Amino acid sequence: MKYLIFTERETIKASFRHSGYLPLGFHGLSEIREVCKGIRGAIIYVDRDSLSNEELEQHLSYFNNRADLRIAIIDGKDITNDPAEYFQNGAVDYIGPALLKEGLSRQRLEKVQRFNPIERRFINEGFDSSVPYSGRNWDSVKEGEEYVFSMLYAGLDDMGRIREHLGQEGAERFNLEFRNWMDHHMDAWYGYRWLWNGWGGVYLFPFDGQNFYAMEAAMECYLNRKINKFSNYEIKTTFRLALHLGSTIFLKRGETGSIVSDSINSLFHIACRDGSEDELVLSEEVRAQIPPTLHPYLEKGVEFEGRKIYRLKSCL
Repeated sequence: MKYLIFTERETIKASFRHSGYLPLGFHGLSEIREVCKGIRGAIIYVDRDSLSNEELEQHLSYFNNRADLRIAIIDGKDITNDPAEYFQNGAVDYIGPALLKEGLSRQRLEKVQRFNPIERRFINEGFDSSVPYSGRNWDSVKEGEEYVFSMLYAGLDDMGRIREHLGQEGAERFNLEFRNWMDHHMDAWYGYRWLWNGWGGVYLFPFDGQNFYAMEAAMECYLNRKINKFSNYEIKTTFRLALHLGSTIFLKRGETGSIVSDSINSLFHIACRDGSEDELVLSEEVRAQIPPTLHPYLEKGVEFEGRKIYRLKSCL
């Protein structure tokens, strides 16, 4: 578990270093929101002596709405009359001047996370933790920057048979109609068709550590696959869906040829493995992030390239 300390004072930094605990991260108070946008699974210590009461209340409110972070208070000048108020407002630790002067111990810090655990589904260690989340929507995503996205692969099955029946031109039209059908569903969940190659492609979704739009979009398509007709052709086929959570540099559609992303490679491998026709599958990184109420609807598939794969139970 990471500890991030937001202070300008060297005496406070020295007290935390005294513990010998790693990893510790030190940042200025003005960086709190910017740094925490890209962090998950951490305890945040804030030097309240340099904050107004209004600023402190705003930070307490912000972290109370982040299930993947915890906030703790450093009060080096003993200006707090009733420390219990902090705990009543969501704080998980309080460090006063005497403890700071003495120097913190590793055991003292470890006790905080032991009594205030963060659910594992809110901690993702499958990618570089320094990479920021892409956010709740697309407003803060910039070209050329790397972000954590939720990713969905969608691809048609048995296209050799489709080509035999419809010919090359008809098969391409069939593929276009499927892609348009997918675009319509994905748009409603902030899904962006990022690339399309042959009979399938990848949609990126913004991810803020809490909302998992890609899962909702994928379930909608999967459950509608035998109800809605995506093509004007009478011939039928199935399609596969795969979900993953990872990071990539973002460039606009059509400019992605130079991008190298382990996460995108993993998504393709999960989706295109043998025996995945007409399935919705997801990686263990995705399962760790979706609400536990969905877990009963999943079943464990075979392990693939060292990664646990889950699939949505068939209901149609």
